[in-house]
Amino acid sequence: MTTITIEEAQARLSELIAGLAPGEGLVITRDARPIARLVGLPAEKPHPVLGRGRGELVIVSEDDDHLDFTNEVHSEEAIRQGLEEMRAGLGRPADEVLADIRRDLDLPHDA
Repeated sequence: MTTITIEEAQARLSELIAGLAPGEGLVITRDARPIARLVGLPAEKPHPVLGRGRGELVIVSEDDDHLDFTNEVHSEEAIRQGLEEMRAGLGRPADEVLADIRRDLDLPHDA
């Protein structure tokens, strides 16, 4: 850690503070004995600014149909039932399950 006399610190305080990196420090001495430590504070975390993203989001649809998950093919209940079947040894091969998912989502078979 850098050492500096109190007289020099008084004369160059603004310059010394500006030159300190976060966590970096220097010891201030008087009569060759340490009397204080000057340490750079960590940079402040940026604060969110309300409205900064205004105009960057485009709403394509005003309806809430896309938020209705009750008719999902793979709902929580279906997943729970599938896990129970798997534990009971009634599972299906993965390629069959993938084929069903692709069919339900109208995806090509090579997707």
